Amino acid sequence: MLKKIKQPAKQYSPEKTKFSEKWAEIEKKQKRNTAFQKKIAILYSSFQSEILPAEEQMCELLAEEARHLISFMARKSFTQWQREELLAWIESNIETLKNHPFCPEGLSAVLDEEYHEALFGVEKEIDEDDQFDAEKIQEMRALIDEMFACGDDFSDAELIDFLRDPALFHQHFSSFLKEDKKESEADSFQEEFDHSEHFQGYTDSQDKQHKKLTDLFNASQLKKCYKMLASRLHPDKEQDPLLKAQKSELMGQLVQAKKDQDAFTIITMFQEYVPNNDLNLDDDVTAELLILLSEKSARIDREYRELQYPDSIESMIWQKLGGRSKKIIETKKEEHLKALLASQSSLKNTITTTRTMKPLNKILSDRYDMRHASPFANCGSLEALLNGHFDI
Repeated sequence: MLKKIKQPAKQYSPEKTKFSEKWAEIEKKQKRNTAFQKKIAILYSSFQSEILPAEEQMCELLAEEARHLISFMARKSFTQWQREELLAWIESNIETLKNHPFCPEGLSAVLDEEYHEALFGVEKEIDEDDQFDAEKIQEMRALIDEMFACGDDFSDAELIDFLRDPALFHQHFSSFLKEDKKESEADSFQEEFDHSEHFQGYTDSQDKQHKKLTDLFNASQLKKCYKMLASRLHPDKEQDPLLKAQKSELMGQLVQAKKDQDAFTIITMFQEYVPNNDLNLDDDVTAELLILLSEKSARIDREYRELQYPDSIESMIWQKLGGRSKKIIETKKEEHLKALLASQSSLKNTITTTRTMKPLNKILSDRYDMRHASPFANCGSLEALLNGHFDI
């Protein structure tokens, strides 16, 4: 194995001392980040084996409950508020599955399609000979105008078609949203950002940084570092197959560092793999490197902060179940799994006890009262049912 070079203690000038201190600071922060990443990886691995199956089973049960409720949609005995409550319940389940990070692939899409087929099937029971008065037609025009600002673009006959066939309205809505609204908003945002003061300032800063790096890499000391490293790490000079493979990997890192103008990596490798090295950098190069090291330190700090926020599945799990000690983590995992199993039991109970209209109407009534008890209540929410579940 290719060994790193242990260097004897050296006496440095004040400028070199600052360089050494900043270097030690960066190494410490890198070790901190690596240790934290390892903790996240270990927790994610245990989550996959111990909890993920229960999360997926939870999704399956949510879908089963939604399908069970869909089977009641064609019943004629619902009052208007009961039907609205039933649909809100189904849609809440579907929305939960759409946003659930562990929902089996395709499940929410299939369920959403089944729901809309059932919904359109109920709506299509309207007699095609039914007449819609001017007030109903105007309400549809106002709805389209509010959503798309184009209500006047449709004739009364077209609006009546929308009223008779919600599938036709839904198709037009999806097409409009996808092909028109989203694209125009995205283009507008991109154009605004490209011309913003912040973006222009960032571009100017990048140009200055590139010039600074180019000048730095033209410095003879860094060229010398690179050449000495390339000579020591070149795999063609190694006979041992294992060392040859290791040097080949290191040489690839070195070449990439030069391509990326990554002075930090080149100097790190130089200190690790070149025996009795003495960088002997002049004051100008040392000053430039100190700036780069400060930027590197700030970047490592940003990476550490990003690891702590749920912008990935792994970090989301850490936010929910991570802790300072193994005991804390195990306790959180046990509590989360317990909550999942309780929610599964509740879902199974709802499915098995609502085989007829009477118990279903009782639940619909309870849900209606809960939703309207406070103006801040979550419409159609499964908050109580999914207590302890991941916030998404």
